[in-house]
Amino acid sequence: MIRRPSLTDRLAAAKPLDRLWKRALLFGVPMAILVGLSAFPERFRAEASLTPADPATLGLSDALGQLGALNSVFGKQADVEVALRIGNSIYTREKVIGEMGLEQRLGMTRIELHRWLENEVTIRSLRGGIILV
Repeated sequence: MIRRPSLTDRLAAAKPLDRLWKRALLFGVPMAILVGLSAFPERFRAEASLTPADPATLGLSDALGQLGALNSVFGKQADVEVALRIGNSIYTREKVIGEMGLEQRLGMTRIELHRWLENEVTIRSLRGGIILV
C-alpha cells in the first residue's frame, strides 16, 4: 500500500523548495527580520478612562461633605472637578511615585519625577462625567 503524501512532503518536493538552502533562505530571512525587530520593541502609551455610572456615586462630595470640607477646601464644584483636582495633586503624584517605584526604575530625583509626571500624565474630563487619564 502506497502512503499518501502529506502537505510537508508536497512542499519539500516542490521545485522552489527542493533544496535545503532554498528552504532555509525562504524561511530564515523572514525569521531573521522578525528576530531583529523584536530587539527594538515599539513604545506604547497607555490610556485609561474612568466612567462613573452616576456622577453622584463618585463618592468624593459625600465623603468631603461629611467632613464639612467640600465647600471650604474645593469651593462649590462638581464631583468631576473635585476628582480632577485630587488626580492632579502632589499627594497623588507622591503615591504614584512610591507605589510604582519610579525612583529606582527611572533613576530620577523626587522633584524630577514630579515634573515628569506633571508633563507626561494628562488628566482631563470629558462629557458625561468621564475622566481620561
